[in-house]
Amino acid sequence: MIKNIWKISFVALLVFNGVICFAQKMPESYFETSFGKLEYGLFIPSNYDSSKSYPLVMFLHGWSSNYTVYLKFYDQLFQSKNPCFVYTPKTPVDWGDWSGWKWEGTDFSSLSEPTQTAMQLLDSLILKYSIDTNRLYIYGISMGGEGVFDLLHKLPNKFAAGISICGGGFAHWAERIASTPFWMFHGSKDEINPPDLTERVYNRLMELGATKMRYTNYIGYGHSIWDKAQSEPSFYDWMFSFDKSMNEYKPFDGEMVITGSITDKIKLQWNYKRNESSAPEKIWYYNIFNSKGLIATVEHGINSYTFKPNNIIDTFKLQAVNYHFQKSNFSNSLYYNNGIITTTYNDGNSLILNEYKLEQNHPNPFNPETIINYSIPNAEFVSLRVYDLLGREVKTLVNEKKQAGNYSVNFNGIGLMSGVYYYNLKCDGKTSTKKMILIK
Repeated sequence: MIKNIWKISFVALLVFNGVICFAQKMPESYFETSFGKLEYGLFIPSNYDSSKSYPLVMFLHGWSSNYTVYLKFYDQLFQSKNPCFVYTPKTPVDWGDWSGWKWEGTDFSSLSEPTQTAMQLLDSLILKYSIDTNRLYIYGISMGGEGVFDLLHKLPNKFAAGISICGGGFAHWAERIASTPFWMFHGSKDEINPPDLTERVYNRLMELGATKMRYTNYIGYGHSIWDKAQSEPSFYDWMFSFDKSMNEYKPFDGEMVITGSITDKIKLQWNYKRNESSAPEKIWYYNIFNSKGLIATVEHGINSYTFKPNNIIDTFKLQAVNYHFQKSNFSNSLYYNNGIITTTYNDGNSLILNEYKLEQNHPNPFNPETIINYSIPNAEFVSLRVYDLLGREVKTLVNEKKQAGNYSVNFNGIGLMSGVYYYNLKCDGKTSTKKMILIK
């Protein structure tokens, strides 16, 4: 049982959380009391006005960490931007886990006894205070992170967004978790809660075509990653951008231009920066692609990426992702050839290609968008079309003369049913076909 392993790490958790606890004095509007067997803390926003409606963050602690800790949510600066309630239930060690894993195989709605009590108390707080039920947020570490997975599975419409750090759950929970925006963190060398506990859920979410999920894996890190996760630029801001009463989020606009330079490495730079005053343009992170697919993710606030090239010939482009998982248009393409970067193929450093190639689309399966890359060695008329299983054409992606080079085409499956589709490239008397899967 995972909680038995947790006992091993109790001292480490105590040291870390103890530092946080005693380093700062608890705010005046914070108090602690009990609800039956459950002890809990509650932070009330300064200058609380019952005529207004406030969001609430529910924090679930780790195994044996059921003592008072100072959370950054209490900070005056944070509260000035996002005034909110913070609810911290505390389960005694001998009472049980936040996660109802040991109830697996019984009624899917069963929560562990501590979690049931914590949720009953949350509902009573909502009745007592002016709390916006469209802006409830759940966040937990370790055992608490497991509890986040459990709650998003068993109460899929309760929270507006969730964060789990070194938690995890069962893969078959993914279908119900998929309805809530969710940011998952794990260390690649976690021996207490192995990363597979998170990855099996996340991978299943991707197979289902879930569009509101992000997984951040810290390579080389173990279990105690909560301080690193909490230092992410968007950690304390991301959740509050979600509101269940908002059904649609407006995508951001803006043209991105990517440039490159070379020393012993390639350095990519771009112009598009986060707009703090506009929620749709609050860039969360940037995706960097080469001709094979995604090669890196860079958080907002950083507008460059340096790396050693893996291929003699390659293509690079950029895409921005906002808080609501909406993606920008792709930037221009950069072309790399044996130590030279160009923005076009028809200048003095033109690439010399000798390969006709149609790549496998990525991601695959996809929902609703995917990228198809292809290369042509000469200037030719190109046809790239998408067909269903019955051979009916559903989309013409390219139907024009193209110069020699590497190309990327974005295919959007909105309006199409889930299933298998084929895309066919014709050029210079040659033809190539590949299969892709749309999952909604």
